[in-house]
This record gives sequence, C-alpha cells and structure tokens, in this order.
Amino acid sequence: MKNTKNHQPSRVPRIPAFDFSGGAPCLAFANTAADRLSHERKDTLHRYEDLLSWLSQAGLMSARERRDVGEQARAHADKAEQAFQLALNTRELIYRVFSCVASEKRPDPSDLSELNSLWLSALVQLRLEESKTQFRLTFSGQWTLNHPLHNLVLSAVELLMSSAVHLVRRCASQTCDWLFLDESKNQSRRWCDMQICGSRAKARRYYTKTRAE
Repeated sequence: MKNTKNHQPSRVPRIPAFDFSGGAPCLAFANTAADRLSHERKDTLHRYEDLLSWLSQAGLMSARERRDVGEQARAHADKAEQAFQLALNTRELIYRVFSCVASEKRPDPSDLSELNSLWLSALVQLRLEESKTQFRLTFSGQWTLNHPLHNLVLSAVELLMSSAVHLVRRCASQTCDWLFLDESKNQSRRWCDMQICGSRAKARRYYTKTRAE
C-alpha cells in the first residue's frame, strides 16, 4: 500500500481581497491600512506579493507585468523587501498629504517635497505612444521592483492637480480613518462605506437613544 504520510497537500497561495471604495487608486492604496491612531492598527499588505495582488486587482498591473515582476521578487528577495518598505512609506506619505487635504489643511512641505521627488522618478520612466485611436503614456523598458509605485505616485499627483481634489473626504466614523472621493450628487457622503461605517454609526446612535430613553 502506498505510504501517503509524508505527502501533504500543497498550500494554495493566499490572495487577499482588497477594498477599493476610496474612488481613486492613491486613496484606495492609502486605505490598505486602518486604525492608524490606535494600538490595534490593521494592515492588509504584509509582503511584496500582497502589493502585486493589490495592483492587479486595482487594474494597475497586467498579468504579464505581474509575472515578470514576481519572478524578479522571488529571485531577489532582499531587494523585493526594500521595494516593499518603500511602498509602505509611500503609502503613509500619500495618507498624510490627503488627510491634510480632507481636513482643509496645508500638507507638510517636507511631504510635498518627498512626493515631488517620487513623481520626478516616475516621469523619467514614461514615454509617449500612439495607438490606433489615441496617444497615451506608457512606462518604458522592463518593469523593476520599484515600478509598481510609479502608477500610485502619478495617481496622487494627478488627483492633487485636478478639481476633484476638493472632493477628498475622511470617513466620519469615530473608528475609521479611511479616505475617499465624495462623488455623490450633493457631495454629502460621510462614510467610506455606507454598509459598514454608516450602518455602525446608525447602530451607535440607536443604542445611545434607547439608553437615554
């Protein structure tokens, strides 16, 4: 009889499911962390592969690009870890800048300077291409481990320079710090997700009201 004791089933790689209710790639990326001000900070990005999964789900990376960059990450684990830490630092930079925007405050000049440096690094990788119907900007050469950040930095700068920057909001929930674009008809959206934070706020109000009665 065949011995199967040492033949364990292979594990299926974990594929996180991300939330894109932020409305803009840079804001959704900032929202991959939550509860920043508490002692129970939550993060959905734990490794470089999670970053690639997020970019794929966000539509910012094709299957071929993810495969090529993923192979580089597996071949150069140390460099992938450095690139991942840079991505996390950039995420916090984006969060700080747009938190100020949502609060109608001026971002820290050092944060804008850092974002500007990242933006210039992304711009030198772009080239103009002509398709059958339009011109477009694409990244030149092969994707590197830091390439995934370029689209996110471009998204942040484009939003800051657009009229939509005045629609950036911070969730009104006392337990949520997510950012989003308020594209509602009357710009009266208060929650990052009505089904989650909105429902919790209603439940808290109802609880407070019934206790008072």
